[in-house]
Amino acid sequence: MAFTAFTALAVDDEPLALEALQGHCASDGRVRLIATAANGIEALQRVDALRPDAIFLDIGMPGLGGLEVATRLQALDKPPLVVFVTAYDHFAAEAFDLAVADYMLKPLRAERFRRAIDKLSDVLGQRKGSLPCQADDLWLPRRGTVVRVPIASIVRVEAERDYAKVHTAQEVFMVRTTMSAIEERLPADRFVRIHRSTIVAVDQIGTCRHLGNGAWVAVDLMGESRPIGRHYLGAVRQALGIQG
Repeated sequence: MAFTAFTALAVDDEPLALEALQGHCASDGRVRLIATAANGIEALQRVDALRPDAIFLDIGMPGLGGLEVATRLQALDKPPLVVFVTAYDHFAAEAFDLAVADYMLKPLRAERFRRAIDKLSDVLGQRKGSLPCQADDLWLPRRGTVVRVPIASIVRVEAERDYAKVHTAQEVFMVRTTMSAIEERLPADRFVRIHRSTIVAVDQIGTCRHLGNGAWVAVDLMGESRPIGRHYLGAVRQALGIQG
């Protein structure tokens, strides 16, 4: 796979952390660090003046924190790709909602940084080539870490109080977010919401069964049935190509 070189901004209020980011960038010829910033206000000013392709952004900064900076960047016509760099994993839900490109935990390791550059370079290469740039994975929390979960591996999502349970064939991830937020992140041609509390991968639905009195269930490939809400029946029929 060919990778694209790009420019970046590094933001951290800790000089040693900023120095570490500079060192990692200097070791990889695909990323050119064009500026640094020590706080959120400086970060926004640098982005406005320099228009970097990506920004390595600390979260826990005094004043304007990384989460607010990332939120403000979303309002730009062409926002930079955001990579959160933090010592804490409990911001995973916010990172998920903001659709950041990557989420790295301090202290940074060379191999982990290289994989982040692989991702950024690939995505920016697609952008510059005017190709579709659909996210192909989600960042979800797992026991003190944040992991990349391929969207193709997700079989369903279920609501549980203030959380969404993201099911793959191998494990279940709990993320503090709404069903509407996660529905926006999933490709509409590959997932369908069958109930206010359930989203299912279209290719996992084996049968739709009418129980009478307007009640329907979706039966997955394992034979498990889940109710289809009346409000969602039309969308399910359309997603599955059911006529009549």
